[in-house]
Amino acid sequence: MKPFPDVRPPIEIDRIEEAPFEVECRELPWYFTRLETRQRGRCASYDFPSWEATEIEEVDVGDRCKVYGHECYEARHRYFSPDGALRREACSYSDIRDNVQRWFGWWNMSDEDKFYTCKDPYFWDSPDAEWPDAPMHMVDVGGIKWVSDDHVELLPFEKPSAGVNQAGAGLWRVRIGEREWRCLRFIENRDQEGQPLSLTDGFLTEAGGLVLARYYRSSNCWMTAWNGQTAAEFLKGSQTFVCGGVTYYLWYDRIGEQSLAPSSHQFVIDPSGR
Repeated sequence: MKPFPDVRPPIEIDRIEEAPFEVECRELPWYFTRLETRQRGRCASYDFPSWEATEIEEVDVGDRCKVYGHECYEARHRYFSPDGALRREACSYSDIRDNVQRWFGWWNMSDEDKFYTCKDPYFWDSPDAEWPDAPMHMVDVGGIKWVSDDHVELLPFEKPSAGVNQAGAGLWRVRIGEREWRCLRFIENRDQEGQPLSLTDGFLTEAGGLVLARYYRSSNCWMTAWNGQTAAEFLKGSQTFVCGGVTYYLWYDRIGEQSLAPSSHQFVIDPSGR
């Protein structure tokens, strides 16, 4: 499905020994789409071990609406197979408040046709919250110590100010196919019921655009789709990343449309929404 290739382009990542810049992100986190009316973004997922495209996601940000009195944007999410067949749809409801992106609802339209909202238990306020707030100002405060290119230790740092995400991990050169960027790298790990679950390794341009997101699962994490196997078993042979003493296995990469387009590409769509 254009413009995404059937197989993931080669990826090269190298550290730049310079002070990292700070980033003001205005995208819907992880969706390669600016959170503004009439914006559209598309990204492709490439899974281990073949690194072939497995799914294309298209996000269209619509008008403002309200969810239980909370004003927010409605965004339509469509998921396609690589041949262009529509698999499922969903709608998300979120907004940026005081430099923090906050979710208010998610409507799963295809599988269970269920609407999850901020009225549900554990939606926001829980260590295992499904829809946690996302600060939009990304900085590197030295809280991540690099032992090697695939091994970091987490250092203590002061509690960040509201709207500030301190997950920055240095300045890096990212090359995808023939395109290259200077990016602030950031690393976020997530626990579930006190146990390591996942790690996301992301790369943001100084303009606030997400170039690449890499999704890992902890070695003991298991999924029904993996026939009950753990990540260490199902993803055996995949690239590993050690964070805070926990080993994570690379499951899939997500690459945005803008990461493959000419350098003149802008993060906008035409007024027709096409």
